[in-house]
Amino acid sequence: GQTLPVLALGSVVGGLARALDSGPLQAWFVDTVHGVDADADLKPGLARGMAIGAAALGAGALAGGALVSLAPLPTRGAAVVSLSVPFLVSAAISVVSTVAIARWVREPARERRLGFRAVIVRVPVTVRTGVRLAARPGALRRMTLLSACLGVTLVGVELLSPVSFAQLVGGEDSAAGPYSVLVMLAFFGTSAGSSIAPLTAQLLRSPARALGVATLLASIAALGIAVPGFAFAATAFVALYVLLGIGEPLASDITHRAAQSNERATVLSVQSLTLQLSGVIAALVLGRLAENVSFIAAFGVVAFVLVAGALTCVGLRDPARSDMAMPPGVTGSAARPT
Repeated sequence: GQTLPVLALGSVVGGLARALDSGPLQAWFVDTVHGVDADADLKPGLARGMAIGAAALGAGALAGGALVSLAPLPTRGAAVVSLSVPFLVSAAISVVSTVAIARWVREPARERRLGFRAVIVRVPVTVRTGVRLAARPGALRRMTLLSACLGVTLVGVELLSPVSFAQLVGGEDSAAGPYSVLVMLAFFGTSAGSSIAPLTAQLLRSPARALGVATLLASIAALGIAVPGFAFAATAFVALYVLLGIGEPLASDITHRAAQSNERATVLSVQSLTLQLSGVIAALVLGRLAENVSFIAAFGVVAFVLVAGALTCVGLRDPARSDMAMPPGVTGSAARPT
C-alpha cells in the first residue's frame, strides 16, 4: 500500500489481529502444561518463549534494514518498492506461523462450542468480566497496574530515545546508524533478561520480589538515558531492556498462577489493553513535556512511573496456582471468549 486509505485499512486489520492475539496462545500453553503436570513451574517455559521472541525482534531489526538495502527494486514509483520487501517477508512468516498454530495447537474437548455470532453477542459480557477480574483485589489487580506502568515506559522510551540520542551525536542522520545498533542490542538484552528470569527469582526466593527489584532498577536505567554522554545513555538504554526482560516472564507467571483456567485469555487481553491505553496517554503527554520542559523531565516521569510499578510488588504474596471448577467438558482458555 502506498496511499493513505490502503495504509489505514492495513493498520485497522493489524490492530484487530493484535487484539485477537493478546492472550489465547499463552493461555493455551499454560493450560496444556498444567494438563501434563498440575504442579509444573511455568517460569522456564514462559522465559524461553519470551527470550526467543525478543531475539527474533533483534534479528528482524537487522534483517529489515538489510532487505531494504539489498532489494533490487526502485525506492518509489512502482507497485512494489524496496520498502515493500520487509512487509512481504513478514506476511510470508505470518502464513508459516498460522500453519504451525493449526498443526500444533490442539484445543481441549468441549461439550459446547460457541459460534461466531454467539461470541460477538457476548463481547460486552466478556469486557465486563475482564474489568471485574482486573479490579479484583490481589495479584491480578497489581499486575494490571504494572502493565499500565510498562505501557508508559515502553512508549515513552520509544518516543523520546531517538530524539535524545540524535541530540547527543549531532543530528538525526548521524544517529541513525548508532541507534539501530542500540535497538538491536536492546532486543537481545530483553532476550537475555528473559532467559535469566527464573534464576533471578530463585536467587531472590520469590518471583514477586525479583519482579519488584527488576522494575525498580529499570527506573534508574530510564533516568540514566537522559544523562548527557552517549556511552552512559546507551548503556542505560540497553540495561533498561535487560531489566524489563527479566520482569516480563515473572509478571506472566504471577498472572497465570492468580488467574483461573477459564479466565486466563481474558485477563491477558485486559492487561494488553491497559498497556496500550497507558501508552497512548504517555505519547500525548511525554512528547509535550520533552518539548516544553526538557528530556530529563520526561524521562523522570517514566522513572517515577516505574517506581510506582515496583511498589505494586511490595507485599505481594506469590499466589498458588488457581483452578476453577467448570462444567464437565468445558476446560482451558477457550471456555470463555476473548
